Amino acid sequence: MDANDFRRIALSLEGAAEGAHFGQADFRVDGRIFATLAAEKQGFGNLMLSPEQQTIFVSEAPEIFLPIPGGWGRNGATHVRLAPAHEDLLLGALRTAWKLRVEKNQKTRKRAAPTRTRAKSAKKIMELSSLPGNLSRRRVRMKAGVLGSGVVAQVLAAGLVKHGHKVMIGSRDPEKLADWNEKNPQASRGTFAEAAAFGELIVLAVKGLAAAGVLRLAGVHSLAGKTIIDACNPIADAPPVKGVLQFFTGPNQSLMEQLQEEFPEAHFVKAFSSVGNMQMVNPSYAEGRPTMFISGNDADAKKTVTSLLDQFGWDTADMGDVEASRAIEPLCMLWCIPGFVRNEWTHAFKMLRK
Repeated sequence: MDANDFRRIALSLEGAAEGAHFGQADFRVDGRIFATLAAEKQGFGNLMLSPEQQTIFVSEAPEIFLPIPGGWGRNGATHVRLAPAHEDLLLGALRTAWKLRVEKNQKTRKRAAPTRTRAKSAKKIMELSSLPGNLSRRRVRMKAGVLGSGVVAQVLAAGLVKHGHKVMIGSRDPEKLADWNEKNPQASRGTFAEAAAFGELIVLAVKGLAAAGVLRLAGVHSLAGKTIIDACNPIADAPPVKGVLQFFTGPNQSLMEQLQEEFPEAHFVKAFSSVGNMQMVNPSYAEGRPTMFISGNDADAKKTVTSLLDQFGWDTADMGDVEASRAIEPLCMLWCIPGFVRNEWTHAFKMLRK
């Protein structure tokens, strides 16, 4: 057996389609991955099994099946050595992964059925921000799913916990967040898919190059109808030039436009992309509250984000629809220049009006 056989058998399963995950072939049913060729160069196919299924396959054919190293493997992700495998064995293994994915999809659809109702409920809750003073802030509570395990994701998730929201933070490997979870025991941790299904509000805080892939792992059904705060920037995998970051987008396109196009039923709002993580939650400046520039196509989603930003100690300047993120995302470049050039990282932008 080889990669072509793996592909042929995977695509013979009902509803299976080929996709791409970080440039490597994957195989999906209803948009969710059940197998990949991410380790094709090493002679492996990968299966998304349960830990129990993995144990059975590895014990019965250890010369063919082995857990993928790390957290993925502990959750059931399994290598298949293609060369020694035979057709019937490979078909049985792929069918097992496919069936597990189908069953999970069915459960996800059942949970996602009231998604639009939850989204409307979130909107109604956030509209309480029209109440005066601290009364509104005490009563505005949401379930938030934070996608990411880096510093920005951890800071924003902790900020949400601080303000009384129910939070699940998601990662490819949830165990990476164990230390954060110990410091924030009111929150929970899970996979990207679990965090997205949990949240009425989604916060996307990952590297720009990984953003679309993370949302695919989160699951399109769990994103539909929900507000997604996009805190990402399209920073290229290249060093700054004289203190100026390099982007992988051009001046007439933004990362958020790409995401909105791929996930049209989600309501993206650009925010938290033009300030450092140390100033994201309730910053304190002698000059008063700084300004967060936002953009997005959905007016209700922007109202939700504006209310949250108020809790986080920010004034909001709405720059318009998703195309305005072409102007907001480069503010990250501008914000970083004093840091790279003079090691100054504590500033924030403020819009002054007459």
